[in-house]
Amino acid sequence: RAKIGRALTGQQATAELQRKYGGDPDKCVICQYYKYFFEPDDKKLKKIFDAERDGSMLAGEHKAALADTINAYLRKHRQRRERYREKLDDFIVRS
Repeated sequence: RAKIGRALTGQQATAELQRKYGGDPDKCVICQYYKYFFEPDDKKLKKIFDAERDGSMLAGEHKAALADTINAYLRKHRQRRERYREKLDDFIVRS
């Protein structure tokens, strides 16, 4: 969460300006994470980018949503790693 919290966004300097003018998803690291790593569905990706552009979602909300997405991904990864670690122990001979 802390690293995501420090990520650069393509948003305006204040929430008021963001709501009024919107942001630039092409400059937003959060949007790029979704684009390249976490959102394969183009329709959902368009909603994320549109929310950035029209100012309907502020940086804090964007960052919290991405942090939740990353944490869910890592939780699944850790579970799979543990499952395979247990299987691996059956094959490794320890001295």
